[in-house]
Amino acid sequence: MARRSDIALSQGMICDAALEIVEADGLDALTMRSLARKLEVQAPSLYAHYRDKSELISDLATSYFVEARDAVYEWASARDWLTKFGLALYNVLKTRRDAAQLFARAQPPVRSDGFSAETAAAPLTAAGYSVETAVEMQAAVIALAMGMAIDHSHHGTSAYLKQFFDLDNAFRAALSALTGGLVDSAMEGVSTK
Repeated sequence: MARRSDIALSQGMICDAALEIVEADGLDALTMRSLARKLEVQAPSLYAHYRDKSELISDLATSYFVEARDAVYEWASARDWLTKFGLALYNVLKTRRDAAQLFARAQPPVRSDGFSAETAAAPLTAAGYSVETAVEMQAAVIALAMGMAIDHSHHGTSAYLKQFFDLDNAFRAALSALTGGLVDSAMEGVSTK
């Protein structure tokens, strides 16, 4: 049987192990050493795939983004896609341990697998929006989903807010207002050009 050191590591293997650590023990438990232990390799071997932990965090956040994006496979309009994407991302970020905090700490992705702003924006650019407008609209939806998921995961904040309203209903209402405003604003920008 091959020892782990005899098996070639891949970014996918590393990300999967890192996500397992975060899910089991939280984001603070994720270090390059804890990851190396889990993978049964020496920590320096991880640096052949990632310059540092922040680059790894970026890939983990991108995996959450892709999971949410890929959950939306049917939509009728740009607003519909943004809304469904926002709901999917909010669900990912609030149901995975420390996912919202991880997402908030992530730097923009620097990946070699073809993932780019153009790829991320494809559903909206297919509807006629520029990459810049599509990324701007996604960024606003991401910020809302991330902020509300952080509130949801923080027990003190969550308990306080639940005295006044249902967090999930509030997210849906805010998302509806946001996506409507984004699409209306983008359409005004197109019509004035």
